[in-house]
Amino acid sequence: PLYKLKVLNLKGSDNLIKALDFTTSPNLEILVLEGCTRLVAKSFLEIDGKMECLLMLYLDGTSIEQLPSSIGNLSNLVLLNLKDCRNLQLEFLEELDLSKTTIRKPPSFISQLKNLKDLSSVGARDLHLSLGSLKELNLRDYNLFDIPNDICCLYSLKELDLSSNNFISILSSLTRLSKL
Repeated sequence: PLYKLKVLNLKGSDNLIKALDFTTSPNLEILVLEGCTRLVAKSFLEIDGKMECLLMLYLDGTSIEQLPSSIGNLSNLVLLNLKDCRNLQLEFLEELDLSKTTIRKPPSFISQLKNLKDLSSVGARDLHLSLGSLKELNLRDYNLFDIPNDICCLYSLKELDLSSNNFISILSSLTRLSKL
């Protein structure tokens, strides 16, 4: 086990086809797999709680097609680089749950998620109007004082959870959301 390892840089390791078992490196803070063009998601192990020190994960230029479902276990991650992951398929992503995170606005790629149906707690500011397929929006416990106007343009919305916020009034334009 590599208990003391803090940085592992495998940048440009073109022949790397399988990632190591990084759970044996519980103190790993930076993992660079940039340019490992033969590395695909199937070769990733599921991430368990033993990698809570990981701060930066560089997967740019890899051949991953999807992120491991356990990527959310990286609770201290501050940087996830997916640049030039040409095979990464997120267009079929239907549910994005960022609740209980410090994320206060939707990620910039959210407008490309054409099949997104359920979005949980990423803040309602800057919601993109192109989320036409969004059916559920959860903004529970978000300490909102106003309902953002962008919500009224989410015409496919069937469920809107705004519980435990600080509203003084409700937008009358919510009535335009006929599927609620």
